[in-house]
Amino acid sequence: MSFYLHGIHKIGHVTGTIKASSEYDVVAYAKWDDDAGFVMSILFRAMTDDVLRMVEECETDEAIWRILGDLYTNESDFIQFHELMCKAT
Repeated sequence: MSFYLHGIHKIGHVTGTIKASSEYDVVAYAKWDDDAGFVMSILFRAMTDDVLRMVEECETDEAIWRILGDLYTNESDFIQFHELMCKAT
């Protein structure tokens, strides 16, 4: 996913390097908000229903990315747990 976001020049939205513009700059803020929504939709489409339920309360694309990073690092048991649940089902 990070390669894809790099490829469409949106990785900064999830890493936090692209920050929201001031709401007083209506045009710049609207573009940032549209881009953030676009990134969130990409992330949502790539998730299973189980993973989606874990991030559905997130309000920003950066928050979703952070949670996904926590879930899918080597230190997380989520991957193993998820695979076992899928096999059990």
